[in-house]
Amino acid sequence: MSNQFQWLMLIFLLATLSGCDRPIEFEMPLSEDIELEVRHEGKMPSRCTLEAESSSITRIADWLQDNQGGWERSVVSFVPGVMIRGRDFTLNFLGDGVILNFERGQFTHSIDATVYSHLKCEEPSAAIG
Repeated sequence: MSNQFQWLMLIFLLATLSGCDRPIEFEMPLSEDIELEVRHEGKMPSRCTLEAESSSITRIADWLQDNQGGWERSVVSFVPGVMIRGRDFTLNFLGDGVILNFERGQFTHSIDATVYSHLKCEEPSAAIG
């Protein structure tokens, strides 16, 4: 009985640890326009469109490509910060974290705010490149 319990604990521990840090298989589409929503200090959000293949999108896509590992699955709800919305995904940037929602679930990763600080909407419904 004790040996069986030890095996069960080992399997449980391995399953738990394997869920802590995982690579994702996500590639941000560069061929479609993406909606940007920026919230500041409880004010109404500014919204605009990031044009397909713009430098704003490619910079975030490059970061995602370079950071496929180190993601943690999350079931926590987060307040919206700087949001990028595509057809099948959302990225929510909050301080030193980013939350990715897509078909495989919700995942979080640490990020330096300078990676996304360029994402701004000058005017609602404006297009930026």
